[in-house]
Amino acid sequence: MQEPIPTFDADGVRAQLRAQSPPWPETLQELLIKRMRETPIRFFLCENNSRTMHINTGQRTLTRTDGVAVVYKNVRCTRWAELGDFVGFHAALALRAGAVSEFHMTCRSGGGDDDCHPIVVGQNRDDPATYLELMRRMNAPPSGDVCELREQILEITERVQAMAEQLAAKKQRAVVVLAADRTEFTDAEKDAIQALAKLPVVKFLIRVIGHDYTKITSTLGWMNDDSMPMHTSILCSAFVDARFVNAVNPWFTYTDALHRLRECGVYSDDFRGLKYEPWSLDCIHALVATL
Repeated sequence: MQEPIPTFDADGVRAQLRAQSPPWPETLQELLIKRMRETPIRFFLCENNSRTMHINTGQRTLTRTDGVAVVYKNVRCTRWAELGDFVGFHAALALRAGAVSEFHMTCRSGGGDDDCHPIVVGQNRDDPATYLELMRRMNAPPSGDVCELREQILEITERVQAMAEQLAAKKQRAVVVLAADRTEFTDAEKDAIQALAKLPVVKFLIRVIGHDYTKITSTLGWMNDDSMPMHTSILCSAFVDARFVNAVNPWFTYTDALHRLRECGVYSDDFRGLKYEPWSLDCIHALVATL
């Protein structure tokens, strides 16, 4: 059975999103709040033990306001920095929202016997201790023992299975995000990922760090297999995804806020297929109604 969930603070979510640069539109704020109520627990599994995290192929989006217009600029950074931006956004959101989020790391950062144990953010909005500990780890280079990815996936699977009955009764889901800077997995890892993603109460996505779709289309093709459920997705950086969206739907402005929405699990029902094929008029009307 799932542990008690603290009171969800919708105003905390609004305050956090208004503080972004640029501030999120009210419609996107309310959409995220609605979806977060449907997903009371989130698991972020960050594979931070890669030897290629220092490579300068990460993507970071900078924004500035030019009069009434918002100017977006993409800059290169290390993969570690891209992962840090990802973790920082979702951890801060979890703290302000009182939205329970478990952050699992595959490698210790800075030492400590419990460094491979998950850090839970969002259980107490008034105590930022776990959030600050997570940020400390993200500011320290990975070192020490490695916690195998497959073992971490199996651990999350057990956690979700233990709360599945309660989630199903309330028509809720758990969001599971695997953030990794590699696109190839062992057969054992694939089997574990697929078993987790196919749980009826799971929304699952892989957030690829530091890669473009030109490389992952073939190596992660199994994620788009017909046997995989609808509530699965693959994301790269906001800049990379925006290019693909614009290539097939040039009428649509894909922003960092929309990308963060999808990282939060708002993707399968509301934005699925956006970057794969031109949308019909019916799909456009449905998207406008959602927003």
